[in-house]
Amino acid sequence: MKQYIRSLGYRDRLDNSYKTRICIGVLLFCLWFLPGLIENIRDYANYSAYLGDSPDVESGFAFFAVFDMNLRLDDIFTALGITLPCVTMLAGICMYYSTVVSQGKFSGWNRYLRTLPVTVDMRAKAMLWSRSIIFLFCTLGVSAVSTAIAWITIGRGFALKVLFAALLTSLLVESCDMLVDAFVTRWILRYDRKNAIAISLEGGIGSLLLAYTVGWFSPGQLSWEGYADGVPKSIQWIFIFAVLIAINVGGYKLLKVNLKRQYE
Repeated sequence: MKQYIRSLGYRDRLDNSYKTRICIGVLLFCLWFLPGLIENIRDYANYSAYLGDSPDVESGFAFFAVFDMNLRLDDIFTALGITLPCVTMLAGICMYYSTVVSQGKFSGWNRYLRTLPVTVDMRAKAMLWSRSIIFLFCTLGVSAVSTAIAWITIGRGFALKVLFAALLTSLLVESCDMLVDAFVTRWILRYDRKNAIAISLEGGIGSLLLAYTVGWFSPGQLSWEGYADGVPKSIQWIFIFAVLIAINVGGYKLLKVNLKRQYE
């Protein structure tokens, strides 16, 4: 059974072209956000050097330098702790289940699966396992890159805050995508193959909007102000983590329910 699950998951990842999608996501980040990130890091370093040589940081240009330096720090935190993880996660796992099902419907792979000794439980576990691998790959990779850049350019304390934000952003985006994807997969199984891929792409927009909305209403709004004094300790985070876990469990169960239609 494990061999079937691994084999199915491997094929699903190939059909999903997740590596290509991640590369495209990173490329988009480099084109749109990297120039601004580099400029903010350079300006922050210049302000820090000036303030280090200034005897009085409460008057004159030094006062505005502190203000501008904090703005640059906010922008750097947003780029490394939120934007980069969000782009990478959406590129890697966005609508994974629905993409796999729609590709299988287009190629005929879904029909062929009915001739194999593959149960609904095996198919669902294979898709969950494959998606989890991509999630871990994206999360660990982007968190390591963001933390390393933050540590080298700003410092250890700032890097740890960026690390927590990157991990949280990855989990939040993954959970929102899981919720939307679980419902969209059911619709794709009902439509013909010509409309399946289009529905999956439209679902990706809904996943992005949901992730943005949830992030906006999170404690501290996932912004620098929520992390400036250290890792947030609000009781609200416990509730949010519980909800995210429940979404992932419910999304997997809903996937199994949806796949029963394929094997009927």
